[in-house]
Amino acid sequence: MVDDSIAKALLLVAVPAVFGACNVPEPPAPTGGVHVPKGPCGRGVVVVESDYASTNVALAGFDGSVLSSSVVSSGARAPGLSMALSGDVVAPTVRPASDFVVLIDRYPNAVLTWLDPESAEVRAQLSVATGFASNPHDYLEIGGGRAYVSRYESNPSPGREPWDGGGDLLVLSLEPPAIVGRVDLARPDDGPWLPRPDRMLLFGPHAVVLLQRFDESFSSAGDGRMVGVSLDGDTVEWTVEMPGLASCGAMVLSPSGDRLAVACSGVFQDQAGQIDKSGIVLFDTTTSPPHELRRYGVALELGAPLAPAIGYLDDRHLVGVAYGDLVASRGDQVYSLDLSSGVVDVLSRSSQAFVLGDVRCAAPCGAPCLVTDAERMELRRWAVGGTGAIEELPAVLVNDAIGLPPRTLGVF
Repeated sequence: MVDDSIAKALLLVAVPAVFGACNVPEPPAPTGGVHVPKGPCGRGVVVVESDYASTNVALAGFDGSVLSSSVVSSGARAPGLSMALSGDVVAPTVRPASDFVVLIDRYPNAVLTWLDPESAEVRAQLSVATGFASNPHDYLEIGGGRAYVSRYESNPSPGREPWDGGGDLLVLSLEPPAIVGRVDLARPDDGPWLPRPDRMLLFGPHAVVLLQRFDESFSSAGDGRMVGVSLDGDTVEWTVEMPGLASCGAMVLSPSGDRLAVACSGVFQDQAGQIDKSGIVLFDTTTSPPHELRRYGVALELGAPLAPAIGYLDDRHLVGVAYGDLVASRGDQVYSLDLSSGVVDVLSRSSQAFVLGDVRCAAPCGAPCLVTDAERMELRRWAVGGTGAIEELPAVLVNDAIGLPPRTLGVF
């Protein structure tokens, strides 16, 4: 997550020393699929565990309870898996309406995997590389048997294969999965900044796409931007700028659906000015395009840039993660933000940097917010208690057999 390329590069230096990745035990046999009824929020949570060299995928309930500790992993292939998982795997932002568990194998594989959560069988795989390491960041099913895939990298030498431009949304037909089109997100007036499309959400007749807009070396970035892509015409119909903020990489809709929160991390290589360009923006989604309501200087209050990981605990409160610092030996922080008062509270601190990862909340279903903790190898949980205060619940150990820390979360 982050700007992924920079934070994961830092983690690859730190992880072997912290977790002893070279001594991870051989994976046990997969524990199979799960049979749970689908509710208004889906069936449960996809937990991706990784040391950025290998990956295990587990399934859990919305309360964090383990349903299957290993449906597929890098070391033990699931039936139908022809391209093994790398160590850079995430789940989509939005639960796929097809009811498959979809895995996005980012860099360098650039492969999508569709897995049946009941049988744990792989139903399909599709490369979205088109001749280069396209680094897919998100997957969004848009109805009519179609989906979009946001591709973070831009191809420096396009024109050798169909759909090989990058910096785009690939348009997929899902029966069977195949590339059928492309939405180019580059603009001629953007100068050195590539579009770097990241997370996506459905918003009426549009897909909302966050653009991180870094240059080739990640040394600078343009202002945060999100665009609305017409689901009918596969074209950009509106653009919303977030001046003064950079590397906006997470967004989440409120339980009521009338607000959209966006978290921005700033530019990591601009150490002196990173926090100034990191913050949270709240948008009103009752208009199209969404219009900005308020900004929150959460990074300034915490003295740390924000990770692209936020969730709605309820309509009033966000839970998120702020980054630590390897050089300063400062750990990560889990924080809450009261959207009404603007009050920021620190819920927890880790002793290391880059170990608190993703946030997933299922507020409409009365579930707690889950936060991945690679340092403690657990899913941390927060909920609103009987007094109205935010309380931490007992953590959940997802998998103690494989020895990989939880990193990212999805919903199935």
